[in-house]
Amino acid sequence: SSGINAEFMEAFATGFSMEANTKPGFCMENENFSLKFEGVLCDQAKNIVSHGFENCYSWREVMELILDATDEADTDNLIDIEEAAEDAMREWLVTFPGWGLLSSILDSKIHRHVVLSLAYTSANWDTDTGGEFSEEKC
Repeated sequence: SSGINAEFMEAFATGFSMEANTKPGFCMENENFSLKFEGVLCDQAKNIVSHGFENCYSWREVMELILDATDEADTDNLIDIEEAAEDAMREWLVTFPGWGLLSSILDSKIHRHVVLSLAYTSANWDTDTGGEFSEEKC
């Protein structure tokens, strides 16, 4: 057994919750744009995976990034807005808040490697060099 338990995994599943409040139909807006979460497709279809993403992931931060990109791009040109949103998403996915979404879309071999690395780092945390343990520091 690898010793990785559900509590350990949950701590790194940022954005996922049984009470996610951004189910399809959820809307956000800024001064110039309105954004509506319509749902998730997995392999161009609705299935158990897309259902999980719709009901157990909070899309609020992703939607905020997209709305912020409309301000960042400072234009109505959708290509410029899309590029700004894509850049923001790339940066965000490699942060602790973005990790839950990134890890859920990684190839399974890469995901396994990263999870085992997290488990090793967590189990061997050195408070002398890393300070008090937290999932975010790990």
